[in-house]
Amino acid sequence: TSFQLSDILLNVAYSEINSKPNDFSLYMCLHQIYAERYFMIKSVYDRDEARKAVERSLEITEHCNAVGFFGWLSYGTKLEYPFEALHCLAFFHARDNDWKSSANVLRSLILRSEQHLPTCHPIGIAGLIDLSTALLNLGQSSTAIKISLRASHNLALYLSEQESLYFSFHDTNGPTDEVRNNIDSSNTLARLDQLEILKAFASYMRYLNRRKMSSLLSLDHPMRVLFYCFLGDSLAVLGSCLKHEATLIAASDANRDRLLQESETFWTLAGSYYRTALKGWTKMYGMHHPNVPATACSMARCLHETGNSPQAINLLSSIVCSYRSIINQRSKEKVRHQDAVSSTSLMFSPPTVDGVQREMNARVKLNYIQSIAMCQWSIAAYAMKEYPNEEGRMKALECLHSATEELNQISDRLGRAGGIPVDKITDDLLIIMKRELRFLKHSRTKALPESNVSSTSMRDQRMAFVSI
Repeated sequence: TSFQLSDILLNVAYSEINSKPNDFSLYMCLHQIYAERYFMIKSVYDRDEARKAVERSLEITEHCNAVGFFGWLSYGTKLEYPFEALHCLAFFHARDNDWKSSANVLRSLILRSEQHLPTCHPIGIAGLIDLSTALLNLGQSSTAIKISLRASHNLALYLSEQESLYFSFHDTNGPTDEVRNNIDSSNTLARLDQLEILKAFASYMRYLNRRKMSSLLSLDHPMRVLFYCFLGDSLAVLGSCLKHEATLIAASDANRDRLLQESETFWTLAGSYYRTALKGWTKMYGMHHPNVPATACSMARCLHETGNSPQAINLLSSIVCSYRSIINQRSKEKVRHQDAVSSTSLMFSPPTVDGVQREMNARVKLNYIQSIAMCQWSIAAYAMKEYPNEEGRMKALECLHSATEELNQISDRLGRAGGIPVDKITDDLLIIMKRELRFLKHSRTKALPESNVSSTSMRDQRMAFVSI
């Protein structure tokens, strides 16, 4: 039987541990054996031994860190080992439906990662998502939302910083040709280093997508869907930088084609993650939630970069049409509601929600309008590139004009209703769209400036209001 086989495995594991008492991986194997035994017969002894195996593995890593570099050589441990041990323990508690203990372990994991790793490290980001999952199962949804937004913010800062750093290595100004050539060579090496950093980051994020805690979640769980968005963002930034690097190479160079093909591969992969996320958000919340148009905007960018601009325009147009249909429906319902109120005997209408709830709903509505504006802005950019004629220009003008009107209206309405301040995202969107409206009104067939539809601005807008 399986239980008898586990007895044999235990004997082998203890025999190996006796010969190698400081081997981290052996204790993790021991933990796995005891964990499976516990879920077969629910023995308290097996549960305690599974925990003790993880505690012993953590002691090994702590002693290794205490003795310095010599400890790393003699014990053979890695920097990720303590986090792997804590993750396995959190998974064990979660699998046993003890989400409170799992949340406590994940808090320890996050604190340790903040002490030993950068804030934007994939381990820390995945840990925050896992902690949000545990808190959701404990009914602490408000705290879970704040922690997931913290993970989103950390990722957005890191990707923006790395992308900006990559594009900063382009200045080749110098007093002489020799100095300019040296600067150019140095910048090329620095850009290639940044590309390797982004590749390593995206690769690690994909690896963490297969972590144990993720296996407990359904395909349409909000935290799993949110992590798909993170994967898409990481790959999209990498694809954008690779494509730009290809433009700096001569057309006759074989490396140019290789980089372009590599860039298209990453854009396609990012699009697949966004597509899965878009299906998840739609299934959970329907079409009229901020994450739906925001993720659709990111997916459309992937379609555009892989040469499928018409599909990108159709996708975004369907999102905008859905928004307009609900606006028309609400206008009709408002007229019917006003007729009903005029015939009631009540002097005052009773309050429906308190101030805090009203402000939260208003903020979600503002985020939704921002997402729709981003979709219309993207339609304008793609239409001008796909149809460089008067028809494309008129379509772009219509989209930008509609987006600016809606942003102005929601900003004024929120200011009058509850004094809710408009954030920097809305102000930046309005400034850019008004500038591009003036640009299109005074031009005929010119495309929108490339800098205005860069991956950085699109990603930052989507990341800013991803929530559960």
